[in-house]
This record gives sequence, C-alpha cells and structure tokens, in this order.
Amino acid sequence: MVRVLSSIDKRQNVDQGEPSVSGIPAPQRSVAVNAASSSTGPEGDKVANVHRALLNFYLLLRCQRLYEVDHPQRTATLGLAYESLRSVVGQQRLELQVMRDGLASSALGNALLPDITGEMLALSSTLRQAGIRRLSFLQKFRLQEVDALAELIKVSLMTMGQALTGQPSAKISTGDGNVTRDDWWIKSFAERDVEGILVNTQVDRKVDTLLSSLIATLVAHRGHTPRADSESVVRLPGFDDVIATLKLLAHIALPLEPARDLAPEEGARAIHEAMEEASHDAVRLLLSAISQYSPEEGEAPQFYVKRLAESIIFEYLLSEFAAGSLTPVLVRPTFDRLGEVLVEAGKFPSAQGSDKQAPSPSAKQSSLAAMWSAESYREKLVTRFWLELPPREKSLVLRGPDLWSVPVVALRQTLGNLADAGADAPRREARHIVLNYARRLEHEDPHAQAAWH
Repeated sequence: MVRVLSSIDKRQNVDQGEPSVSGIPAPQRSVAVNAASSSTGPEGDKVANVHRALLNFYLLLRCQRLYEVDHPQRTATLGLAYESLRSVVGQQRLELQVMRDGLASSALGNALLPDITGEMLALSSTLRQAGIRRLSFLQKFRLQEVDALAELIKVSLMTMGQALTGQPSAKISTGDGNVTRDDWWIKSFAERDVEGILVNTQVDRKVDTLLSSLIATLVAHRGHTPRADSESVVRLPGFDDVIATLKLLAHIALPLEPARDLAPEEGARAIHEAMEEASHDAVRLLLSAISQYSPEEGEAPQFYVKRLAESIIFEYLLSEFAAGSLTPVLVRPTFDRLGEVLVEAGKFPSAQGSDKQAPSPSAKQSSLAAMWSAESYREKLVTRFWLELPPREKSLVLRGPDLWSVPVVALRQTLGNLADAGADAPRREARHIVLNYARRLEHEDPHAQAAWH
C-alpha cells in the first residue's frame, strides 16, 4: 500500500486548544504556513505573506473540489484565504502572472515565488488548466468574489475539457454557443458582479522599447509579404515549420540581448534583416505566437523570448501528442532536437566569423541559447510537459509499457493528486500505476533503467 502525503496531511498536527480568530477555528487557521520563514526583514515578510495567501487560496480550490459549498471546512478555508489575500493587497493590488514554471508576483517585482514544496507550481498548473494566464486582486475585492472565483475555476476545469489545456483562444460550448475562454471568464464575472478580481487583464502595462520594435517590425513585415491566396486552406504547422520559427526567434533574440547594447533603431534593423531571410510561414507563425503570448508588464526582452520559445514548443508538442503523432519515448529526444536548433541559431555574429555588432568577447551566444544548452533546463521542461498533459492521455501512458518515459517528479505529483482526490476510482488508478511501475523495474531497455535513477 503506497500512501502519498499531501499538503493537508503535513499540517494535521495542530493545537486543538487554540481559540478562534475572526470566526476561523484554530485547526483551519493552522494551514497558513509561514513560507520563507528563514528570510528576515521587510522583503522576507512580503514573500512569506504572498506565499501564505496563495497557499491558502490553493487549499480553498482543493476544498471546493472535496466539499459541498456550505460545508464548515470549506467555509473556514474561504475565510482564511480571503483574510490572507486581504493582508497582502493592503494599499496596492496583487497581480500574478501564471507561468509554466510557477507564479510571478507584482509584489516581488514580477519575480517567481519561492516554491520548495512544489505547491506554487501545482497552483500555477491548476490556474492554467482553467484558462487563467494573469490573475489580479484589486483593493476593492470582496469575500464573495473570492468565493465566486473558486467556484468558476472548478466549473472551468469540469466543463472546458481536457483538450483545451493551455489554449486560451480555444472555443468552448455554452448555452449561448461557442465562446473563447477569455470571453467565458468576462461573462461569468459579469453575471456574478465580480469587479475586484481580474482574469487575463493587464493593468498599467509597460513594454520594453525593443519589444515594441520587434512587434511593430513583425506586423509591418507581414503586411509587405506576399500572402497565400485567400481561398487556400491554411495548413497546420509541421515539425519543419516549428524549427524554422524557432530559428527565426533565436536570430531575433540576438539584437534583444543586453550585451549587444543596441539602440531601438538598430535593433529594429537587425530584426528586419532576420525576417528577410526567413520564410513567410515562419514569420506568420511567430506573429501568431506573439499575438497569443504578448509581452507582460515590465518584462525584459530576453525573458520574453524565453517564454515565447517555450510556448511555441509546448503548444506544438502537446497537440502532436494528443493527435498520436508524438509517442512517449520521443518526447525527450524531441526537446533535445529543438534545443539544438535554438543553441545553434543563437550564436552571436562574432562566434560565426562576423565582426559586425559583436558583443563582449566573453559572450558567445544569447541567453536563450545558453539556457537551452543546459541539460538541467531541458530536463525541467520535459517534466513540465508531463505535468501539463491532460489526465486521460497521461493515464494511458502511466498504465502502459512506456511508463519509464515519464520523469519521476511528474509521476510522484500525479500519484499525489490521485491520492488527494479522496474517491475510490482515483485511488484505484494510483494503485494500477504503482503496480505497473513495479513491473517495469525489470524493463530490459537500458534507457528505461537510466530514466528511473
């Protein structure tokens, strides 16, 4: 019998004798974990408060799934989540960017929140599956609005379908016809008079001048590029198209590097030259990706390019896997192949024998290329791929002969989620996965043995 400890399991040992505060019993109040407790000073307190508030909100989402709306445990958790979020918002709104590798907070200068136990990554994954890319709590948000948000996240996860994960522009079926996920959130908030919480809405947005040059140049270049006949069918991108788009992105990333120290005019000129050498399809796909994954407020160019590359790759690989064109054993090699493309195309001109616009002698490649050249970074992306895979497709792999292709971290979190569900069917699913894992330990494939260690 394998028992996976959940976050709630870790916090069961509480003092039953403590009095209640603000109507919240001590056992429920105890789940507010002092994140980053080792930090000192105001900055450490700020990190701890934000982490505590989001952890309590995550526990509210779990209670929303496990309990009825009027259950005392859910009511207490709702009050705790509201109070902790209220203490963070204070005199300034709290904005969260839902990233693939965690949550970035405006209260921390848009830096990722520390996540030692993996709970922020789990919350980020839940929000992304619900179609949320940005979440803002304004000063006027109310308890009833936090309640409505938790309810809508549950409805979104249940009704939008597994195949829509990570596709904010995908359409969903409602009583009023097909609407996009963003439209659904706007309509749902309007029906419930939610005004203090915003979903997928940017406030006081500021974009780097070089990023503005990139977008403007892309739009202008596309307008002067010969287009296909209006009656022709737009084909879906293939592997070669993705490679061409990533090469273009890597070339465009070079003038965006701080080491180049280029003026906006020079950067725009270099970007235009890179696009002149690319195919029309590559430019079209890149512009489409930028339209869907636009720069965030205050986002540095090199970080935006990194996020954009990840989004292009994940969107393609997840769709290919869902279509059956990408098998489990090919996931890791495909990440490696795409990484090689970005690394090779991300070399500075001086490293390729050119003397123009050369950066410092110590810099041989862009930050994007340097990141993708690190095996640990690619390994992290492979793990994230399996975590973001829809449950049904993930279950087929975990119960099949290619289980060894799934990283242990993703396997552990999947088992934890199944154990936390509290129902018989998910626990039987977890048992089948564990038994299959035990059988595959005798796998004769040396790659399988290497993947488990």
